[in-house]
Amino acid sequence: MHMSYWFGNNVNNLLFKDFTLTTATGLIVTCFALCALGILLEVIKVHQASLIQKNIDENEHCRSHRCSSETDSLIPIDAEVERRSARNKLRLILMLKKTFLYGLQIVLSYILMLCVMTYNGYFTIAVALGASVGYLVCGPYLLEAIVKNTEFMRPKKECRTCL
Repeated sequence: MHMSYWFGNNVNNLLFKDFTLTTATGLIVTCFALCALGILLEVIKVHQASLIQKNIDENEHCRSHRCSSETDSLIPIDAEVERRSARNKLRLILMLKKTFLYGLQIVLSYILMLCVMTYNGYFTIAVALGASVGYLVCGPYLLEAIVKNTEFMRPKKECRTCL
């Protein structure tokens, strides 16, 4: 195992035992794959931020009980119970999606980290290039989602649709 950066196409035991690269073609294909994984990692981050924004948008309307009036029934009617049940199912599905994407992001991050830790210069360049291209393509969407998510932290406005 190399203890400093090196440039070569003879890589032994990359991620798995007996996954050995000995040809330039294998090295190039692996570098393209690492570049694609870097891009995919950035796409996953943007998709996670958009799911968070979607969750915020769904919960934006009337998160308090201020919208209920004195004439509302204290016992919820069946339609309201069904609406809450459907809303809870959607929240569960959204949470499962976010959890799956987070796990996938962690796994991809560790795979890319382990490839960089081989100290192969080509792998490091491929990972950095992939992450950079992914950020170049997806960065504006990620920044937009972050700004929208931080706007959610501002003081709440009164709900005018229920008054």
